[in-house]
Amino acid sequence: MIERSFFLALVVCFSLTTLTAQHKNPVYVPENPIYVPFGAVHVTEHKNSNALGHHYALEHRFYHALSACEYGTLLLVPNPGGRHGMATTATKTVATKTAATPRGAMHRISFPSQWGESARTGEVQLDLSEGAAGRYGDLLWSHVRIEDDYTVTGAILSEGSQTLGHTYFAVRFSRPIKHYKATGSAESPAYPFMSGRELSVVFTFDLVKGAQSFADDGVLEVRTAFSAVDAHGALQNLETEQESKTFETLIWEMEQLWEKELAVVRIEDRQATGPAAAHKNLFYQSLARSMAWPIIAQDVDKRYRGSDNNIHTAVYHVHYTGLYPASTAAYPLMIWLKPEQSRRFVASALTAHQQSVPNLLPGDAFRQEAVLLLADARAKDILPSSLLPLLTEAITTTVRTPFLSLVQEARKIGFVPAETSSRSVALTREFSYVNWCLIMLASGMGEINTVNEIRPFVTAYQWLLDAEKGMVQPRNRDLSLYFAEDSLNNRDELLYIPHNMTDAVDRAQGRRAYERRLDATDCFPELPYLYVWTASPWKGQELLKELTDACVTASRPREADGSLITTVGSLAATDVSQTATTGGTWAEQIAGSQTATTGGAWAEQIAGSPMAEPVADVADAVGGEGVAGGEVPAAWFVFSSMGLYPLCPGTDQYVLGIPSFKKVVVSLEDGKELVIEAPLLSVRNRYVRSVMWNGKPYDKAYITHRELMQGGILSFTMGSSPARGRTFRGERLPYSYLKK
Repeated sequence: MIERSFFLALVVCFSLTTLTAQHKNPVYVPENPIYVPFGAVHVTEHKNSNALGHHYALEHRFYHALSACEYGTLLLVPNPGGRHGMATTATKTVATKTAATPRGAMHRISFPSQWGESARTGEVQLDLSEGAAGRYGDLLWSHVRIEDDYTVTGAILSEGSQTLGHTYFAVRFSRPIKHYKATGSAESPAYPFMSGRELSVVFTFDLVKGAQSFADDGVLEVRTAFSAVDAHGALQNLETEQESKTFETLIWEMEQLWEKELAVVRIEDRQATGPAAAHKNLFYQSLARSMAWPIIAQDVDKRYRGSDNNIHTAVYHVHYTGLYPASTAAYPLMIWLKPEQSRRFVASALTAHQQSVPNLLPGDAFRQEAVLLLADARAKDILPSSLLPLLTEAITTTVRTPFLSLVQEARKIGFVPAETSSRSVALTREFSYVNWCLIMLASGMGEINTVNEIRPFVTAYQWLLDAEKGMVQPRNRDLSLYFAEDSLNNRDELLYIPHNMTDAVDRAQGRRAYERRLDATDCFPELPYLYVWTASPWKGQELLKELTDACVTASRPREADGSLITTVGSLAATDVSQTATTGGTWAEQIAGSQTATTGGAWAEQIAGSPMAEPVADVADAVGGEGVAGGEVPAAWFVFSSMGLYPLCPGTDQYVLGIPSFKKVVVSLEDGKELVIEAPLLSVRNRYVRSVMWNGKPYDKAYITHRELMQGGILSFTMGSSPARGRTFRGERLPYSYLKK
């Protein structure tokens, strides 16, 4: 059982200070989103600007689309001053605490006292002007309806990448509304229904009850809930999830949710201190990040807005959305640790496919994330065999569709030409991979015609490889080589072909040449695991240690001058304004702002942000361009810290790496336990000398999902020097489509 001391409170304190504007359009990067696992609403601290000044606000991001880059935004702006929007002194702050629910959040807002007395009045601005947020679209329309003295409902309509975005909300205050008006409006009294494209409404409240003092003087509680169906759905979500519960109860429920979800992995290393404790802390933060998406799409009454923009009722499954984008390790991690949840993701992806007019899986480009999810779920036997025809049909329709120009061009030419996209090499590899996924499913059904039709596309990447040196050389539509200033930027991008590594090594002119190429290339997340195809797998172990240590270093809180904080602080939630941050790395946004501790309160430090789930900037630590442009996916960090990685999703294999903890216990679906241990692990002993599986020597570079799910002990024997004779060939190497 995870120690409860690591989860003291799942309440986040924001300091909301009204400041004068220094820039017209300040750049804002959200940090410290508060949410429950797979919850539809993420709450962040937001810097809002207007003509009078800019100030802090509580931003509610409601994810309502298949893309996690699309969401509706509702801002709550508490204001302690008498005149809304005007700057006040920096010492007058509004302290807020937030507890999230699956479809909303509750805030406790404490207005600043004056001369020792509680504030008598307070204002909260409901700002819908940024309602269309994310990568796509503009705000089309919004409205607010005053239901009664305590309750407000409304809607935000926005453009989306594929369909109209619907954000319906309900807000309920703990005190009666004294008066309200739309900003910029002189109408008095205000009409109880207001609409517009940049709508913002200010609500004023009495914060005391007469002359007698009460404990809650100066405090306002605000409950919010959202729905993609209608305002009634939002109100129903609010009443079901929050109405009969106190703020403390919601905090406790949020805490229990995170304890339950994170308890699937137990790190039993009580000697961990300093960097080891920080690594343990970042591990759980990364695991929590991996549970930010997909998000629950249905209301409490099981209604949801489908990808066809119609209202449906989920009868046989719990419906999720926000299915893409995702790192390649995100779905394999959930399939391993949360198979029941992953079955729901599969059902949701198939439902989106059926609701789509052209019957496409959700996603961009070649729909790699959705295809990966279906193929990996099938390969790891978490789905009934009766679903195989439906999985195959969904992927077949997607990879053959005439409605995506990129798909048609790749099928016609054989690859993605350089004129089409600056990412033509990566897209061609993706095109090859999704067709390989289809071959794996189609061959399982005996569909020989389909296999023969798409077989050439599985090796489409070969068009972009130089025959002599194996370097990447982009091509034009007419098959001529593409030459430009950036034509050599991706020369090593095809060193990693997830489904065909043996071919990648051969085309690099063999194991020795391939190893030299790996030594010289810029770092990317999968790079350390590619060394198993060389004569020096220990180099990958060294690189893994460097990368994970760099992530931990980047995640540790720093002083204002950038120096590391080495003392362990309080585990209790702290005021954001009290913690120094240097900005610039996602790891600091995960670990730094909510608490100044290096060893606990993981659930306080949960964070979401982009679906790519970066956990740290490690460019400076490892040299070159760093990992993935300076960002490491959270799922990669979780897998790598446990000593294994799904290099080719769609197979049941995990490539073995190097564990970061002496003992990790994984709770499996059927009640069994998997123990991953490295008892001799230390700063000095950082090389894998040998591996044992259930007490027997294990000489493969990978282990299968089926073996892990049976439970047992995976033991790594560590040493201070590399095992230079420990190499892998033939069947001891992981899967490759073309294998000698």
